[in-house]
Amino acid sequence: MILVGAKGHAKELYQVLRSEGETPDISFFDNVSEDLPRTLFGCPIIRSLKEARKELQKDGRFVLALGGVRARHELYDAFRDIGGAPTSLVSENALVGENVSLSEALNVMAFAAIYNSAQVGTGVLVNSYASIHHDSTVGAFTEVSPGARLLGRSKIGSHASIGSNATILPDVSVGDRCTVGAGAVVTTDVPEGEKVVGVPARPMKK
Repeated sequence: MILVGAKGHAKELYQVLRSEGETPDISFFDNVSEDLPRTLFGCPIIRSLKEARKELQKDGRFVLALGGVRARHELYDAFRDIGGAPTSLVSENALVGENVSLSEALNVMAFAAIYNSAQVGTGVLVNSYASIHHDSTVGAFTEVSPGARLLGRSKIGSHASIGSNATILPDVSVGDRCTVGAGAVVTTDVPEGEKVVGVPARPMKK
């Protein structure tokens, strides 16, 4: 199994795997950072897609293990193109309700909660203590940061970033490629591509 990433979030995913007794043959992947050692926790760090293709011949699974919505999508596509099988990591300590729709390549971290009838798209990161409440939808490759709360029937587009401890109120929509600042409280719909901060959330001054 390849954890696609070799920095902070990859370390957290590795911790989840180890704490839950999962001990697959793991490699990390990072072809960008120049300050990495050869190994991380005794596991090799792969530095090119050519190496990754060879590694996938042993175990075809890969797990997205990095933040950043654009990078997650780009590497998802790159690993699919070289024959990788996108794999979700859902912590045993996460709460997942009934009639929940989970797509592939997800990270659902410890103590996150996804409540009944929610829908979560491909490549989404739901970080620790984040909650996605009933009948809410989250689009592909969105990042829901630690402690963020998406309340009932909220709708989050794709490639959005919801900051730590932000709150999206019920029935509110946040468009594609939006950024919601840490601690913001979103009370009205946010159009595509907007950045909002504050309580209540307002567009950032340009």
